[in-house]
Amino acid sequence: MLTVVTLLFTVYYRQSFFLVLFLLLCFLPVISYFACSYGFKHINVSLASKAYMADKPATLPLFVTIENESHIPFTHFEVTLHSFCCFYPKQQQEKLVLPAYARKHSVNSFPIAYKKSGCYQTKLVDVAAYDFLQLFRYYRQCSAQTEVQIMPVATGEVSYHNRIYGEGFDEYEETSLKGNVSSNVTDVREYRPGDRLQKIHWKLSAKSDNLMVKENEATTSNRFFLLTELYSPDPLSSSDPKDADLLDKTIDYAFMLGTELLAAGESFFLSCYSIKRNDFSTFFVRNKDEFLLAFSRLFYESAYQEENLGRSIYEKSQLNQGTLLHITHKGVEDVLS
Repeated sequence: MLTVVTLLFTVYYRQSFFLVLFLLLCFLPVISYFACSYGFKHINVSLASKAYMADKPATLPLFVTIENESHIPFTHFEVTLHSFCCFYPKQQQEKLVLPAYARKHSVNSFPIAYKKSGCYQTKLVDVAAYDFLQLFRYYRQCSAQTEVQIMPVATGEVSYHNRIYGEGFDEYEETSLKGNVSSNVTDVREYRPGDRLQKIHWKLSAKSDNLMVKENEATTSNRFFLLTELYSPDPLSSSDPKDADLLDKTIDYAFMLGTELLAAGESFFLSCYSIKRNDFSTFFVRNKDEFLLAFSRLFYESAYQEENLGRSIYEKSQLNQGTLLHITHKGVEDVLS
């Protein structure tokens, strides 16, 4: 409209001032378009979190870094973020409006609260900006992302399941209780991280000044198999708000039981049924580092809405992975099943 009015004034009054103003109004959008287009191409956006792994509950800042390498500033720079967790159906998409200062590296921090265990991923979907005159919009898709793994915490009040442990070993014999790595002693070797403390040959260790461990026959068939149910009811069909926390409770119980087994010197398999692969995802755990690694991989699986699905498929497939410890939101069910 202003350009049209200026043109009318130029034609009617025939003065150079209006002519210059009219030409300026004609070329200004072109200048604004190409200048801001150049500046937009030289803006890089990255995401980062304060920590990769933390214990729940946690509040960690998400850092959105905008690096503008050009001399063109943007006061209205849009950043679209998409956040989700494999375990939970709720997904969030948020659009942030931030300044992109010329020739500056700006870091914007946003605190995010994590209340449940899982792997939380935040992806940078796209960025957009407008030119000086707010006439043109620039848009670009992005692929930057960051993730935070929130681990459960084993409380000090752990209820030990005494039935799943043996009474210890002496120099000559092993217990035959189901669930123990039990059979005759066939060899003696040096201690390796992850070996059960009950299997240490104390007399021989005292003589050799090195920890020596007793080897047994058929040690793999009787290890503990922690089958963790990734059951989470459909939030649309559930009327009880507490149902949204059932999977988180299951993860807590699995973490506490695994911590308990490691404290007792036991190695075990941490497993869950993967609906993505139609198979069981199983991880062998001998120490704390392998335990945390197994949990971090388990977090990438998806929850299912059929209760005890993993147990049902385990029984139908007639798997025999050792002593089954079935873990649900109700706790450890059917110990020594």
